[in-house]
Amino acid sequence: MIRPAVPSGIWNRIDAADDWVLSILDEADMRALPHVDRLGSRGTAVIWQKLDRLMENEAGNRSQEIVNEKLGVVGRHLSLVFHRFLAGEVKGHSRISITVNGHAIAAFDPFCRKNSATQVLPEEIVRIGDAEVRLQPYVLPHHSRLSASEYDYYQDRSDFISNQGGYVYRNGRLMAWGDWFRLVPKGEATKLARVQIDFPNSLDEA
Repeated sequence: MIRPAVPSGIWNRIDAADDWVLSILDEADMRALPHVDRLGSRGTAVIWQKLDRLMENEAGNRSQEIVNEKLGVVGRHLSLVFHRFLAGEVKGHSRISITVNGHAIAAFDPFCRKNSATQVLPEEIVRIGDAEVRLQPYVLPHHSRLSASEYDYYQDRSDFISNQGGYVYRNGRLMAWGDWFRLVPKGEATKLARVQIDFPNSLDEA
């Protein structure tokens, strides 16, 4: 049963106008949507339909394979961007769950903190007015200290060299990652270095 108070809308792409139009749905429209009955009393459903560009420039009978590949990319992205919410690590927020087509998304920790060989360096706090920016450096284990499954897991999702650098979080959500922001160039010597940078939304206008 969908409660009338649940807000719902649909973004429609209008190619002729090169624009998006938001339509607000009434209760009858909401009831007609697929899978929303799985939400229960709370939650958010993101439903993609009529994805005409999903198969763009593709030929042959690989449609399902293409869909699965792209959904895999979506899943890996969500597992990283929201990993602290998925793991229940964000203060003041309950642990969340995300599913894609019914498949649960597991949190991907870019800092490999469950491995005892990961080095956790001293945290630094930078104060900007009344707000705090926290910087927590990590050094990931050398590949010789990873199991074969751990190495494959991290190399597949977070190539060691290309994803070194700062991981910037706004209120727990990962906003930008894998960059030293012109402070130093990426290289072999720093490929295992990661810095978790946390800032609050009060600095949005700073």
